[in-house]
Amino acid sequence: MPKFVLPSVAILCLGVAVCGEAGSGDSVLAGPKIVFRTASWDFGKMKRTEERSYEFVFRNEGDAVLNIIRVHSECGCTTAVPTDKKIAPGSASKLTVTFRAGEYAGEILRRIYVYTDDPATPEAQIRIKGRVMGPKIVFDATTWDFGRIKSADKRTGEFVFHNQGNEPLNVKNVETSCGCTAALVTERTIAPGKTGKIKVTFNARGYAGTVEKMIFVETDDPITPRVELRTKAAVDIPAAPKMEFDPLAIDQGLLIEGEDVTSEVTVRNSGELELWFRLQVPFVEYFVDGKPAAFPLEVKVVPGASVRVTIKSSTESRRGFMLDNYLISSNDPLKTTLSLMVTGYVLTKAELKQLYEKYKSILK
Repeated sequence: MPKFVLPSVAILCLGVAVCGEAGSGDSVLAGPKIVFRTASWDFGKMKRTEERSYEFVFRNEGDAVLNIIRVHSECGCTTAVPTDKKIAPGSASKLTVTFRAGEYAGEILRRIYVYTDDPATPEAQIRIKGRVMGPKIVFDATTWDFGRIKSADKRTGEFVFHNQGNEPLNVKNVETSCGCTAALVTERTIAPGKTGKIKVTFNARGYAGTVEKMIFVETDDPITPRVELRTKAAVDIPAAPKMEFDPLAIDQGLLIEGEDVTSEVTVRNSGELELWFRLQVPFVEYFVDGKPAAFPLEVKVVPGASVRVTIKSSTESRRGFMLDNYLISSNDPLKTTLSLMVTGYVLTKAELKQLYEKYKSILK
């Protein structure tokens, strides 16, 4: 059988022709291609309470459907939501980016990452920027610990704060949760970048154990207009008497004019030293553990013991609502004075008879 052999030059020429034909398509598109009209946006000046949005427009300039896989922003203050997840070749879509100023002040720059199946640019990046205006209060610490102190001590602490905004910060009001705590601000207006102080003085007299008090600071910071500060201390007291008085209020209910009123309380000393207490209300009778006692009533109670005190008063010439306050003074450093409240309602015999006639059918 005859054989046909092509010259090597002919084979070489055929190979060049095929390669040349395959490489001649410079305009051939390979898959989807994302192209943003603009890759950045400047919101300009905005207040800390503001929320701004911008729509980034992009096109699929490829020859296949563009799929948005996910969108990620580098900060929780910024959200980015695509209008479409699939964009046909030659079509346009939008990505809505929203920035919430909130805790921020000054220049801001945030990046948003758009992940697609574009083989050339699988991660597209766009940016937003702006300048957030307003004061911003920031404390170095919001708790001051005075540590362990004595009950007669007065201690002073200092809260330091800064205006990290770009407008003056105005302190409107500073108040405390207790008269035992005083708070004084050094300056009412703090310029941007400057520092202020609040000096706090705590008077431990009358306190024992763990004590916490609050300071409330009100400013024109639009995001944090009220800041709560806390002080705490562990207050030690020396050995002392401790009075427990039970009850502190007695309701006698309905009483008849001229009737004697008997009020009984128990006083216990749960402290470590002897307790004394005194009642100086006149025109009443006093009894201690059932025995008559002189006026003014002065009683001593050893540690761990208790006494029963009875007060007998009269409703003579009294009508209507009755309220008697008995002031008790003692050497308990935490309870130097207490008040026993006795209440009731006094009726005349005629009023009581009228009530009986009115309701006797119910009482039968």
